[in-house]
Amino acid sequence: MKGFRQSYSWFSRRQFLTSSAASILALNHRVRASTLTPKYEKTVDQVYQRLRGPVVPINIPLAKDYSVDYGNLRSYVDFLCEQKVPVIFFTHGSSEFKNMSEWEIEKLCRTAADQSRGRSLVIGGTGKWWTNKSIDFINRLNDSGVDGINLHLNTNKAEEVFETFSEVSNQTKLPLLALDENYSPDLVARLSTIPRVCGLKSHDALYRYHDFIRVVRDKKFVVIGGGQMRNFLFGFLIGSHGYLCPYAPFAPSIALKFYRALKENDLDEARKVMYQYEDPLMNIARTLGWGQTIKTILELTGLFKTNLWRPPTGSHGTAEKKQLREFLIKQGIL
Repeated sequence: MKGFRQSYSWFSRRQFLTSSAASILALNHRVRASTLTPKYEKTVDQVYQRLRGPVVPINIPLAKDYSVDYGNLRSYVDFLCEQKVPVIFFTHGSSEFKNMSEWEIEKLCRTAADQSRGRSLVIGGTGKWWTNKSIDFINRLNDSGVDGINLHLNTNKAEEVFETFSEVSNQTKLPLLALDENYSPDLVARLSTIPRVCGLKSHDALYRYHDFIRVVRDKKFVVIGGGQMRNFLFGFLIGSHGYLCPYAPFAPSIALKFYRALKENDLDEARKVMYQYEDPLMNIARTLGWGQTIKTILELTGLFKTNLWRPPTGSHGTAEKKQLREFLIKQGIL
């Protein structure tokens, strides 16, 4: 019992000092946020106008010890910008935010924005934190060069979502985007009325995605299609401007080819790209795991040095790498 009290006392003192330091740092960042001039002036209209075409849900390169390889991230962002990717996008799943610390997430956003230098739109993101922590975090990024922020929430209750976005919008300056967590079309319509909330990443419920597009048709609010060309094929025709694409992270030219065909109203060419490239990739990814498949491909194409995910999420081994290498050769990627 005595040992327990000593251990508990040590933990309490350490916790108190850590939380006090964090509070002082957050206060300092709040003061700085009100006086700093951003590298690039961000307005909702500017972000709305650039949220177009293929969106890359950016994966995180890890070193062999599972630390973030920021040098690899810089070279990867350079590759994406040189390939004319319109939007680089941090999201809770592909960007592994649930396994990243607050400070890692901030450095990831800063690194990507600094390396992009305005060549691609960079949408950063928060963790699923309580409201004031997200506000402090977003305000710290005012001077980072990010163009907007994915505000990730740990609730999907309509009133809580609406009130949180309203409060964050009132206390921050950067444009905000939402992540569909089984939201209703009515909630999305309400979010589109909040100042500085300019978009939403739809998940993979096809018909709800189309309903979202319809309810914000007359607003400066982008509904980004989640995950597949085939979802965006009809979404684009009724007013969706951007889409996440499985090929965009490692072969942006294919994602851009599909988008260009849609803009030119060449639906036959768009379907041809979808059938030739996306369908075979989705078939193999369903058996090997979506996130792991993309990371392994990033390693096989030389864009990442490893294909590691942080445990407990597993990473592909030799057998999966061989299968994906053969697939990429067949598809003409390798």
